[in-house]
Amino acid sequence: YLYASSLVKYLSKQEIELTAADVKAIKRFVNHVGVDSVVNKLANMFATSIIGYNVVKKGLLLSAASTCIDKASKKIHSILVGDPGLAKSLLLKEAVELIPNSRYESVQFATGKSLTAIVTKEEGDTLILRIGPIPQAKGAIAALNEIGRMNHYDQSLLLDTMQEQEFTTNKFGQNFHIDAPTVIIASANPAGGTWKGGYNNNPDDKIDLDKVPMIKPLVDRFDLVFIFKDSRDESSLMEYTQKKSEMEDHKSPDYTTYIAKHIMYAKQRYPRPTISEEAKTMLNQFYVGVRMTHGSPRIRETIYRIAQNIARLKLKDEVDASDAKETIDF
Repeated sequence: YLYASSLVKYLSKQEIELTAADVKAIKRFVNHVGVDSVVNKLANMFATSIIGYNVVKKGLLLSAASTCIDKASKKIHSILVGDPGLAKSLLLKEAVELIPNSRYESVQFATGKSLTAIVTKEEGDTLILRIGPIPQAKGAIAALNEIGRMNHYDQSLLLDTMQEQEFTTNKFGQNFHIDAPTVIIASANPAGGTWKGGYNNNPDDKIDLDKVPMIKPLVDRFDLVFIFKDSRDESSLMEYTQKKSEMEDHKSPDYTTYIAKHIMYAKQRYPRPTISEEAKTMLNQFYVGVRMTHGSPRIRETIYRIAQNIARLKLKDEVDASDAKETIDF
């Protein structure tokens, strides 16, 4: 038997070097744009080759900022659901570049076990545990494209890792415990392929959650659900094509390296911002208002973690009233 604790080195593990010059640049950036504009500015700088979707980009940044190997720390899971051809997959690919050791997987042909862990018996009855991309990406992001195409049983195997950040697998009379403190971001098309008929005829333009092709407990595990709907509005289409034409002549700037270092520094220096009493009051009132109409008790934890990650990206030790207001607005 070989027992090792903190001596294991992952040969394929990626690392970002954060220098003193990088730290100075990050602080200079915050001072330049203004502390209350930091998160929105980072969202504008993220995935510049993709037009629009700034709210989604902000959500993915907050998911990235919530990554860590501490299982006691709540992660922010996000899913992008909508019509085909609206850059959902591209946003996932851009997001995994923000955190070292992240994984991007197309899962329409995957099984829940291949994403989590498989135990095989090799020659001589030796048991081999092969972990999948979700536990491999612990402390980082696992991006699962086309998650709605997985069957319901395979989707159910993701429930424990998203909630408890760990799971067990049993095979050949053996029980294996695997840590998976991983942020999951995913994409899916609505049932039937598009939202056609998925919107109710009311002023709020609400969507029917039955059109999200996942089991309800799994939908509930996602803290942020972003809806993508193809637009037929003439002015929106004209604005899009004009911006796209401009991008044909000018290469989009790539700020990925800076954003990755900003997130890394924010996580290291501000691991768990405290929440002021004023901010708690604002967030609690907002939670009560939301829960009176829809959602689960998990929403309160999500709201608090979003506020903390907003403060973290602003390089703040405490969530104040301005951070609480930004959380509520978001």
